[in-house]
Amino acid sequence: MAAEREVERRPLADVDLGLLTHERELEVLRSLSALPEVVALATAERAPHKVGTWVRELADRFHGFYHDCSVLGGDVEPEQTQARLWLVEAARVGFAIGLHLLGVSAPDRM
Repeated sequence: MAAEREVERRPLADVDLGLLTHERELEVLRSLSALPEVVALATAERAPHKVGTWVRELADRFHGFYHDCSVLGGDVEPEQTQARLWLVEAARVGFAIGLHLLGVSAPDRM
């Protein structure tokens, strides 16, 4: 974890998110950007499974990102680490929203 390695996430305004260019990073961002549309569609169609499908797809994309893109480590530039830490936080919020809408609790840690 970042705290264990004494890496503190800087304020969002101080981080260059333009560094998120890896295809796996972009897949997570695309999934997150689709959430409002998915919620609106699920509401209009009374189809909560659409939110469940979105959460599952986000999990799949996040897994690919986490597998292929180191967040912390000697091979990752500090600026890249900061951008990826914010991507991880955005995914955490997305998961929390999606699971909350489904009435499912989420663990604070894995």
